[in-house]
Parts: sequence; structure tokens; C-alpha cells
Amino acid sequence: MNRLAKIFLGIFCITGLNYSQSVLSDYYSKIQKKLDNDKKYLNIYYVAYQPTVEDVSSLQSIPLLKKGGSFSFKVKEGVVYQIYFIRDNLELDSLVLLYVKQIEDKAASSESLFGQAGSNTADTMAVLTFGDLQELYFSEHPAYSFLYKKVVDLQLNNEDAKSLLGISLNDKTSKSKGVTSPDNIDFLSFRKINGIHRYPGLQAEAAKKAGGSLRRKSANESVDNNGTEYQFDASFSQVSFFHNSMELGFGSISAEIGLGAKGLNQVPWKTMAMNIGIRSLLFLSSTATQNIRRDFIIDAKIMGRVRIRTYRLINNLPFVFGDKPALNVGSGLVLDLSGTRLYGLPFFNVYIAIGSKNIVKPYSTFGPSGSAAYFSFKQWEMSWSFFWNSSEERNVRYNIDLGVGNYDVYRADYQTSIPTSELVYNKIKPFVAFNINFVPLGIDFLGILTKFSDNVLNFNLWIRLLEFDNINTIRLETTYYSAPMFRNPYPWETQNGNSIVQVRYRYGF
Repeated sequence: MNRLAKIFLGIFCITGLNYSQSVLSDYYSKIQKKLDNDKKYLNIYYVAYQPTVEDVSSLQSIPLLKKGGSFSFKVKEGVVYQIYFIRDNLELDSLVLLYVKQIEDKAASSESLFGQAGSNTADTMAVLTFGDLQELYFSEHPAYSFLYKKVVDLQLNNEDAKSLLGISLNDKTSKSKGVTSPDNIDFLSFRKINGIHRYPGLQAEAAKKAGGSLRRKSANESVDNNGTEYQFDASFSQVSFFHNSMELGFGSISAEIGLGAKGLNQVPWKTMAMNIGIRSLLFLSSTATQNIRRDFIIDAKIMGRVRIRTYRLINNLPFVFGDKPALNVGSGLVLDLSGTRLYGLPFFNVYIAIGSKNIVKPYSTFGPSGSAAYFSFKQWEMSWSFFWNSSEERNVRYNIDLGVGNYDVYRADYQTSIPTSELVYNKIKPFVAFNINFVPLGIDFLGILTKFSDNVLNFNLWIRLLEFDNINTIRLETTYYSAPMFRNPYPWETQNGNSIVQVRYRYGF
């Protein structure tokens, strides 16, 4: 952990106290002094920014800590602002703004008395301190969001950020391969980017630990969902919903409705089943202070599964491709559980779906006059998850799951007055899944998943298409299951593979 991170950690770990503004300002001043004195030894970056006429309308009358004053950015020849920040790394899930300086070239602005060439006529002044920016962040002032987005945009436009680091670092140390976080950061980041439910970020954790006057928020408020009261994720096959009132303090709950049955190598809609239930995120801490980086975290879904007749509908869905389904899925209960390290073990995942063996009225049949059908009433998977990153910047993030899975298949016969069923498949099969996320500058841009299970290759890809107002994101996703490889298809399997293409809309993430 770098020295600056230790400073932040020392402050954020103080909880339960309601500091006065003077004490809080004193802490801000100490941090600012540390930033100024040790800047050559800290991994701090800055970008040069010259505001336009359109920009300054969002950067007027910014409140300052000292004497209740304010500061306004200005558009003037020879005036450039330097925005200093920390890039996202293993300690921070997104970049953090530190302070802002104003550089004014008097000669360029015709304010130098002589304007001599080669003379040092630039005036440097700190206009926003660390304390000013922190107060803007916690009060959700629009100026902080504007400056934050400006820094991200400048880097995306190939405006290289300058580093203040004045010491030589071994390239193998600064750009080492296969970096793995010793805590929950990789797990949290992966779930937050690839999942459909709310996951807290590190900045939210820091704000919660500061408490009292530093946070200025009620216990039920979420601080990491871009200021929105609720979050939801919606696609053609799944919908999730979270509201601030569903925050429990020691965790949260959210709602989910989705199509699909995990482990059956079929895209949603083709499993002819709908899952409805809740997802709970729980932090089990061994101390009185919650620490999302160190606590044991359980992410659990408890859902009811009901059969849904989509057999005839599939041919009319332009985003679903492949043969009609041949396997009926029974109604029942679903438990989908994931957790962080326990007793030094890897991250784990458990999925169990069970239901009653009801073979009445199958939606998919075969044989003369629909005299037979296939049903699956039980599916389960268990796996270990491993996470690592390409480097400390975590621009490329990896995940691999190693596990085993099983599902049963019954053949139902309707040729007699009383239908009968026979178990025809119930094997345990290993599987491996590999996931890559591309997150340049902390922006979730692309995700690729490949999974090989029961001789079927699953490929899933999502890509960010649009983002607007910093709270709305649109992704394009595709999921593909191949035909069985290295063996003949089972009678209940689609013969030519199946796929789905869908648009996902995320709000408040």
C-alpha cells in the first residue's frame, strides 16, 4: 500500500465520532501538507485543463472551506488549470481528485510589465485544496462530477497524464504481471461490472467509515450509486431493482426477475422457466466496524421458479436463434450463492435448483401425437473462483472458475392413461469458465466469458455502447451455446446450438 493510501486509511478508519468542522479542517490541512511535501514520492498524476466558455458555467461559485469563500474557474488567455489525482489501482476502485492549481502566464495574458522572452512570468496558485474537493464529493456538488469526468475524458482523448513521482521504480515492480489482490477488491470489482445487482464501491466504504460530519448522510443512504435513489438493470431476459430503502446497514437486498436455468446449456427463453425472488448481500464482520475489503461477504439469491410457455413464442423472437427447446424444466426453488475467502480458501460459488417431479402438461414433446417428453427437475453447480489482474492499474482483469455440475433428465411417457417417467441421465461433469474484463481508466468497456461444460462451449460477450449523464449505460450482449463437441447430442439437446442477442440498460451503476 502506498504512503498516500495509508494516510487515507488512517482517517477513514475513525468511526462513530462526530467531528467539528475545525477538527475536520485540521485533518484536511495535514493531508494537503503531506501531498505538497512528499509529492515526488507519491504516485500522483495531473492533467492540464483549459476550460471553455461552455465549461465555466458548471464551475462557478465553488464553495471553499476557508472563511466560507468561493472560487470560479475563468476563461482567459494564458490561464491553465492542473487537476491532480490518483489513478484507480488495487487500493482504489476509481480515480480520486486531490487538488487543483491555476497556472497563469502573465506575458501571454499581457499582464507582465515587460513581457520579456524567456523570463519566468507564470504565477502558480492552489485554487482548490484536498479538503475543498472532499467536501464537494461528499456533498455531491456538480462541480466535482464535472471535474472528475473531465479528467477521464482528457485521458481517453490521449492527453497523457503527467506523473509527479520523482524516484526510479523497477519496471518489473511497477508493471508486474498477474497481480492478485489479497482482499475482496477483485471479487467486488468483478461482481459489480458483470453482475446485475448493486455492489458497493471503495469510495462508499470510505465515506461510511468517516462517519459524522464528514459523510453528512443518513445511515440508509447509499453513496456509491451516483446520487440516485434506486438502481436497476434490464435486458430482454433479466431485470433487477434496488432502492435506498433496501439498504440494511450490514448488507442490502434487491429484487430480480429472470428467465433461464443455470447448467442446462440453453439460452434464456429456451428453458421455459421464469425465476422470481430476492438477492441479499451480507457483510459478516468479526469486528464492530464494517470493512468490505476484509469482511466475509455472502451474495445469495433465493428464488422461486415457475414454468412458462415459451415453446411456440421462440420462433417469433428476433433476438433468439436456434432450434426449438426439447427439455422441460420443472417448477421449484433456486439458491444461487457466492462468497469471499473463508479460512484462506478461494472464493466459492454454489447453485442448487430443485423441484417436484411433476410431468403433467409438458410444453415440449416429441413422438407421435406428443407421446413423450423430457424433464429436468434438479440442477446444481459448485466451483472455486480465482481472480487476478494484468498489472497494478487493473486495466485487464481475469477470472477463472473451476468446478463440477450436474442435472437430471427424466423421460416421460404418455401412451398409457397414467403417465410414467424414467431417469435417463444423472451424471456429474467438471467444467471450467474463463472471464476477461477490459477496464481502461476504470471504465467497464468489454467483457468476454468462455465456459466448457458437458462437451458444450458457452461464449458470452458484452460491450459498452453508450453512457450519458454518468448514470445511464447501454450495453450490447450476446450469448452462444455450441452443439455438443466430441460426442453425439442427447435427444433433449438442440442439434445446432443456440444463441441470444440483447440490449442491456443499466441505471445508477
